[in-house]
Amino acid sequence: MNKKLYDLMNWADIEEIVYIESKNPERILGPHKVKNGILIQAFFHDAQKVIVCMKTQNKEFEMEMADEEGFFACLINQKKFFNYYYKVSYDGKNFVEKEDLYLYANLIENDDIKRFDEGIHTDAYNFLGSRFVNVKGYLDSASFAAKKTKSTVEGVHFCVWAPSAQRVSVVGNFNDWDGSDYQMCAVGESGLFELFIPGLKEDELYKYEIKRRYDLINLKRDPYATRTEENYAGASIIDSSSDYKWNDEKWIKNRKLSFSPNKNFMCMEICVGDYRDKDGNALNYKDIADEVIKLIDRFKVTHVLLMPIFAYADEESRGYMTMAHFSLSERNGSADDFKAFVDKLHSKNIGVLVDFSAVYFPKYDDGLKEYDGEFLYESADESLREHPFVDANCFDFDKNGVKCYLYSVADYWINNFHIDGYSFNSVETALYLDYGRNENEWKPNMYGGNENINGVSFFTELNKTLHDKYPGIITIAQEQNGYMGITDSIENNGIGFDLKWNEEIKKDILDYLMTADNARVSRYNLLTDPLVSAYSENYIIPLDHDFALNNFDILLNEINGNEAKKSANLKLLLAYLSFLPGKKLIYYGLLKMLSEKDMKEIIGFIEELSSLIEDHPALSKNDDNSDAFEWVSCLDSDHGIITFTRFDCSNGGKEGSKDNLFFVFNFMPVLYENFIAGVPANGRYKEIFNSDAPRFGGAEHMNHKTIHSNDVVWDGKEQSINIKVGPLSVLVFSYESP
Repeated sequence: MNKKLYDLMNWADIEEIVYIESKNPERILGPHKVKNGILIQAFFHDAQKVIVCMKTQNKEFEMEMADEEGFFACLINQKKFFNYYYKVSYDGKNFVEKEDLYLYANLIENDDIKRFDEGIHTDAYNFLGSRFVNVKGYLDSASFAAKKTKSTVEGVHFCVWAPSAQRVSVVGNFNDWDGSDYQMCAVGESGLFELFIPGLKEDELYKYEIKRRYDLINLKRDPYATRTEENYAGASIIDSSSDYKWNDEKWIKNRKLSFSPNKNFMCMEICVGDYRDKDGNALNYKDIADEVIKLIDRFKVTHVLLMPIFAYADEESRGYMTMAHFSLSERNGSADDFKAFVDKLHSKNIGVLVDFSAVYFPKYDDGLKEYDGEFLYESADESLREHPFVDANCFDFDKNGVKCYLYSVADYWINNFHIDGYSFNSVETALYLDYGRNENEWKPNMYGGNENINGVSFFTELNKTLHDKYPGIITIAQEQNGYMGITDSIENNGIGFDLKWNEEIKKDILDYLMTADNARVSRYNLLTDPLVSAYSENYIIPLDHDFALNNFDILLNEINGNEAKKSANLKLLLAYLSFLPGKKLIYYGLLKMLSEKDMKEIIGFIEELSSLIEDHPALSKNDDNSDAFEWVSCLDSDHGIITFTRFDCSNGGKEGSKDNLFFVFNFMPVLYENFIAGVPANGRYKEIFNSDAPRFGGAEHMNHKTIHSNDVVWDGKEQSINIKVGPLSVLVFSYESP
């Protein structure tokens, strides 16, 4: 090497490159202006010869080897930067052409860096991850081009957040999974690393090779990858943007009108993995849409809730152990297939919600766990790190980069896939420091309490952001620890969810129905206690997959008696949860289980329950109004009878409204031939629904004639009616004024 060139070498920086541990390879690699011209330095591991070739002129410059590991340099007598490529030989004879990865300037906007650093970036997927870009110019003049032209360079821009990494490289099939020549550039003190690689194609596999402390090297998936291999050792996949043409403009425009506390909300929970053809093969998303549409009229569905559709590897988790939050699970088709699914449902005025595990992530070695060698996405505090009931780590809501990640996931699926909201599971773990933990396993907050201030702040800000940006979006909290104000408005110091799962009411009623007949008297309060807090939140009453998979068989097995008795108790459960205040959700798999058990009359029963809810405003319009519900008899434990009224308050009326409904539940296996029931108003009562009807497999203990109330005082009411009440049955009466 000539002395002039030798004197320009920074041997300490060269050593960092050669030992593949540089955070800032662009500091010496690529072209740099020096006193005597342009100094170009390159590193190609194990190369023997490298030549610089000008793109605009027929000139070549052979580089000198500065280090036998493959570091080369040359000084070119030019005053201005120029565009070039390399010819590289690994055997001294044959050459391959390669682009200089360090020819292009920082391609991340300062505003993106600032917003990410402050924890307020809600669409960070637009610069993090891998994305196809066209770059014009080079070095200080480099920028994104609106479209590809002859003067632009097309390639893939990579960006990852790994603030504690000693070095990060992009590796894949395109470089034999060797990160030596593809070292990424740290972006200031942001913790971000970036690299633009020209010429890469769609479907290439890649990971990030992260050098950690103590020279440990790990291969990690890209957290922002929009496609991912769905196996434990799989890689991220370079994916181009979709050109899918949407047809749901009308739905999106009117989405804010599709949901409110005063509208019917009948949600069908669906696991797309349950849909298979006769040979057991997974159905495509588009075909699943056709199957779901068939449910609309039968069960009066207004929304579907999809169990997690993000990429996952563990089949037993049914998607809840998400490995890549920006990647669709392709078991049922491509991203465009899923968009067609959403599009089809929107064409039928059906909203699409997705279950989102935003509290925890699995401990996969190539996933988010200790991503950059330190506890990055999880907390360094052991008392907060692990989920108390799931073999997973909890997200650290104190870190701005973690908040941006989760904000961006939520935004991505709404913006790119037009989904209409989320149901967030395990929310209580984020709101409480002590949930599921023993006394010595958690630390109080700064005020000495058990509230997780960072978790509360995260979900509050997430709800505000989504609702402000996407009017009509629905957010649902699955929270089981009684946190107050879950569905209160943020202006009213609430967290801002639209709905909260009412797990308590389901649990109590299940406990009651699994109690032997002779012991039900002493447990009567299980039927009424949950209603004490029925209006403390905007509730959704879920017969979800957990119920179907964990309680359905138990319920039937625990009930004493023959199949008719088991069926009657199941109908009581379904009817009681359907007619109490709150929006409704049912798992589609439960209907399949009923079919397999040859309980088709129960499916017909559910259909009629859905029709009643849709047809009668008293059962949907006032779910958030305590004036619209009134106990009539809730102390008759000896008879196992409960009666109540649902009022239609939409026109300002109450007792005298023509759409008021009166309900009678008999939770005992006893027939009452002449039962006296107090009623809220003088008038005519007509039985419009009876679970003991023959079409539901019942014994037809029914009231076929319209019943006029009389002046007998009963249940604290001035008026009463005399009715027949079958064993283990529910009766619904409509009301007409006298």
